[in-house]
Amino acid sequence: MSGATKLLVPRLAVALPGQLLAANRPSYELTRSTVPFLEGLFGAVLTTEALVRLAVAAVMRIMEVAMYVHVVVVDAFLFSLQPSKPILLLLTIVLSLYLLRKGARLWSLEMKA
Repeated sequence: MSGATKLLVPRLAVALPGQLLAANRPSYELTRSTVPFLEGLFGAVLTTEALVRLAVAAVMRIMEVAMYVHVVVVDAFLFSLQPSKPILLLLTIVLSLYLLRKGARLWSLEMKA
């Protein structure tokens, strides 16, 4: 789930804290209140060429926690609107690794001279 859906879809707004609690993540209150905004912020940063590697590093940390939660939590209700396999998480990690290595030159909104 993206940051926006965690804020706008009521069922997902309830699922995130449930997932974090079920996975015994420390400071889940802070995580559930900041991650949706950080995902949106880092997504916006990835459309520019500035600070891409920093944003990718943060996104990869978020994906690391998301992958852990997806593997550890077995309650289907908490993932009712998500795929059963973490394919999108894996795709995000692979694309993040690419951006970490190459940067965002090809896709950034910044104009080239």
